[in-house]
Amino acid sequence: IIAQKRNRLKELMLDHTLARTSWRIQQSKQDLDYLTGRLQEGITGFITKKDDILKLLSTRLDLLSPLKILGRGYILAYNSSGQVVNSVYKVQENEQLSLRFKDGFVDCGVQKIRKSGESYGRTNQTGNAEFRNGNC
Repeated sequence: IIAQKRNRLKELMLDHTLARTSWRIQQSKQDLDYLTGRLQEGITGFITKKDDILKLLSTRLDLLSPLKILGRGYILAYNSSGQVVNSVYKVQENEQLSLRFKDGFVDCGVQKIRKSGESYGRTNQTGNAEFRNGNC
């Protein structure tokens, strides 16, 4: 029986069908390795591209940030109800406003309203606007 099994094993080792199957398995492993590498490269490229887009959009969003705008020297004016005042037509004389700067708030009262084109008003000797007693 053992001799028969050895003969059968020799036959199988010499059988080209089995050899072709082994070759096909080896070829499939190589193909799988190649495709795995390509997939990893593709995923890395995809993630890098999306990361670049995210950085670009983040920069654009940052430029639109109200806090960044305040950092460039602008202020936001709020009325006593906490609503943003974006026009002289929404303010009355003697009304209290809160002005938000990049580093904090200033509370002040409206003394005079000047519409676009009107003179700037009271200035000191250096030509700068004066603010007294918490009034704007």
